[in-house]
Amino acid sequence: SKVTECQRAVSNMRSKGDTMKGKTWNFHIFITSVPKTINQTHVQEAMIGIKRNDFWGRQSVHDMKTLQEKSSFEKKELFAYMLNPTETEKKFNDVRVVKGRPKWDPIFQSIAKMHPKKNVGVMFCGNPFIGKDLKKM
Repeated sequence: SKVTECQRAVSNMRSKGDTMKGKTWNFHIFITSVPKTINQTHVQEAMIGIKRNDFWGRQSVHDMKTLQEKSSFEKKELFAYMLNPTETEKKFNDVRVVKGRPKWDPIFQSIAKMHPKKNVGVMFCGNPFIGKDLKKM
């Protein structure tokens, strides 16, 4: 998945020196709803798709040629958890899967505490109503 590729890239930068010192990378996935009709069959079918690489997409040529650090989680673990989140928040390295809507204040307060008086980059994709809340921050 692109999420695990990003995590691997960050892990690589951290392992190779000072590039990531003093920098923070967080990836938050908010699960606001999961269809009630999802069952083990759906999860198993999705896992088969992941094995064939057609669900998350093919690995890039760059990734195939580059020696990379492995993340501590597999994409199938992340996907299975996203289909059935059981905890309020679960961490997969720097990736956080959160059950429910975002609570932006604590997230930004934590980042501001780690990086006082610094500009922070934020990327968002998802429900436009949640994006409107984020724009107000």
